[in-house]
Amino acid sequence: MICCTNGCVRGGHVCSHSNEFCKSIACAEPFCGEGVQPITSPFRCCPFCPPTPPSCEVTGDIKRKGRKVITTFSTEHPDVTFRCKCGRRRRFRPCTSPLKFRARRGVNRVMVEAECSGMTTSKLFTIRVL
Repeated sequence: MICCTNGCVRGGHVCSHSNEFCKSIACAEPFCGEGVQPITSPFRCCPFCPPTPPSCEVTGDIKRKGRKVITTFSTEHPDVTFRCKCGRRRRFRPCTSPLKFRARRGVNRVMVEAECSGMTTSKLFTIRVL
């Protein structure tokens, strides 16, 4: 595609300004990733990649002081709902970071689920208490 620097398109289209003021540039089609098509717009000269949504991946850390355990977690996504399952509990419950609980002796596990934009991701934190 050949575009003009002032936004008008040459080749089959009439430039909004006279051709003597319309300097042309060549646009290459960008690679946006596997299976992602670039967006073409009548308001922009060159095709562009769609913005990537924020990640819903859970990141965090687990620390202990004696038998008190503190788990911190977060995601890049602004609208996220966390649910946690600590120890031997069978059900997930709504939770926030930091999550504090008293651990039993042995291996303790904390499963954190993050739900955002219809996607659910989880992360398992493990800590051993003697």
